Amino acid sequence: MGHYIKNDGYIEFAERELREKNRKTVAFYRGVDPVIWTVDTEIINDVFVKHFSSFTSRLKPTGSMGQGKDIREALNVITDPHQWRRVRQTISPSFSNRQLTEMLEIIKDRLDILEEQIDGLEGEATDVGTIAGKFTMDGTLSAAMGIDMNEDLKDLKDFENHPAVRHFYNLMNPGPSMFFYVMIPGLGLLADEQLLIDKKSAKNAQRGLTETEIISQIFVIFVAGYETTKTLLQTAFYHLAKDQKLQQEVLKEVRGLDEHYDNLNPKKMPLTCAVLHECLRLFPPVGIHLRWCEADTMVNGIPMTRGASIEVPVDLLHTMEEYWGEDAHEFNPYRFIEDPELEKAPFFLPFGAGPRNCIGLRFANIEARLAIQRLVSNYEVSLPEGFVPDIKLIRLPSFFMDFSKEIKLHFKRR
Repeated sequence: MGHYIKNDGYIEFAERELREKNRKTVAFYRGVDPVIWTVDTEIINDVFVKHFSSFTSRLKPTGSMGQGKDIREALNVITDPHQWRRVRQTISPSFSNRQLTEMLEIIKDRLDILEEQIDGLEGEATDVGTIAGKFTMDGTLSAAMGIDMNEDLKDLKDFENHPAVRHFYNLMNPGPSMFFYVMIPGLGLLADEQLLIDKKSAKNAQRGLTETEIISQIFVIFVAGYETTKTLLQTAFYHLAKDQKLQQEVLKEVRGLDEHYDNLNPKKMPLTCAVLHECLRLFPPVGIHLRWCEADTMVNGIPMTRGASIEVPVDLLHTMEEYWGEDAHEFNPYRFIEDPELEKAPFFLPFGAGPRNCIGLRFANIEARLAIQRLVSNYEVSLPEGFVPDIKLIRLPSFFMDFSKEIKLHFKRR
């Protein structure tokens, strides 16, 4: 139980019980509940894809765990299969090619503003988390919710004092009443009367959201989208600053390339995408993927009983030599160019897998790719003099991640 409540607990437990004992699966009890930890790709595929009907929920139906009804009905933690399908089908069109193309124009506008604010730093070494965080929050608030945070933010150094940012940090440990301050003004399409249904209708409806579900989905889009994309960009700019040769290769690839949706893919910018994939591999935004067994079933010859929790420690999965080779712990983006199929491999799960994978993964990808394209094209990114590039991942009990120290970088206009 201790590995659930301390920093790096998941990583230490996985290393001790799986890697060091040369096994891929281990079972134990968490209180009275059976738990299976695995990095076996056959089991993962069976649970996440093949037998998904028996594992539609990520969590045991335990309510909101003290966080209120607004958390309980967020897409990533909904436990009722019918409710999950209805909510997913309602939100999915928001991430269609057409919608993403329209959101791309908003993100470009946010990058224009970010460039002005970076120029205001005059080359001063700045926490890359501030730059990545400001862009990600601004892009998410603008593209998904219609909120412009720049009306109250002129200086990039004031980012963490912005009301939206302060509310975000409160939302990381929320009570229901906190959501309304930031969320309600940006309900956007989710609040369209055609999508709004009452709780009675929700039991049989195929599409539509209740008021509580609307608040829940905005919360998960905001928090999950912000945190994951922010850390992805932090690690990407850190590695590009650390390896100037790699940065020059990325610059050569993206400079002059039109900022068009059709160009933000591995065919048009293979190295850029490979750098981001490698960052997601070594610094996965979420440390554990969960599935809860709803019905007795057989998985890869193993009997699974209702109530069992199957958990995949992503940090270990992403660094297993059996899957990634002898350089599994080294940053090597070229592996994704030499073998493009790695992006679809069952042992590469930065956004989960199967029908219940991350609904916003495509938005996160285009947002990060465009940010790299724009900023590397226009700025030379470098480490400050004397900075020791020995950043390590710290896995938090919340499943999210942090870094072993602040990452300050110079952004000098080319």
